[in-house]
Amino acid sequence: YYVRAACRDNPSACAPGDGRTPATALPSLAAAIALIANPGDRVVVGPGTYREGNVSPPRNGVPNQPLVFRGDRSGAATGDPPGEVLLIPPASAPAGLAGFRVLGRRHIVIEGFSFDGFSDPAIQVRAASDNSADSGFVTVRDNVIRNSQKTGIEIVAVGTVDVVGNTVLNSGGSGISVEGCLTSGVFCRPGSGQPVVPLVAGNRTGNNGAATGGHGIFVAEAESGSVRNNVV
Repeated sequence: YYVRAACRDNPSACAPGDGRTPATALPSLAAAIALIANPGDRVVVGPGTYREGNVSPPRNGVPNQPLVFRGDRSGAATGDPPGEVLLIPPASAPAGLAGFRVLGRRHIVIEGFSFDGFSDPAIQVRAASDNSADSGFVTVRDNVIRNSQKTGIEIVAVGTVDVVGNTVLNSGGSGISVEGCLTSGVFCRPGSGQPVVPLVAGNRTGNNGAATGGHGIFVAEAESGSVRNNVV
């Protein structure tokens, strides 16, 4: 499914607006979320500014067929001029608004987006709201996060988690936080007892947690992972 700012600004030009092609793209990520039905579905978002938040995958992907949310900064896939694919809070945003919020979902990819000014982590991954299922097997890649009031990227999950090539600046808490569920913390399924296996590589994070004692990169409840080639 394709999402383009041009189709938000001029919906009649993108009729029927089914999201199947760049010419008939959807106006928002929320509209694309409503159509996701199968593992392997992809949402490709063209350059522009989108006032959205709490973007939540509605289902799981499966191994080798993740749900993919990709910001196309080049514009090559959507036919737009290159530029940031920027998510910012709506003008009347409630408190506790994340950019992407992944709750109890597995096999998810979030890549190529920019985020600015969210009151919760720009990308937040944790157990389902009723703690019935852990999140896991998540990739967060090549995103730019600025001015989150809390943590920039906050992940509490099990299994393989890749946080690669992101830039996180000026967060109120830690820049990047990745935790597993070995001791079944508050954002894990009770009795989970599973670690996260993290790859945290090639990220740049700075000027985070100045007022809260946050970390540049924080990793806990992990096994067999790798933290390498980051600039903090």
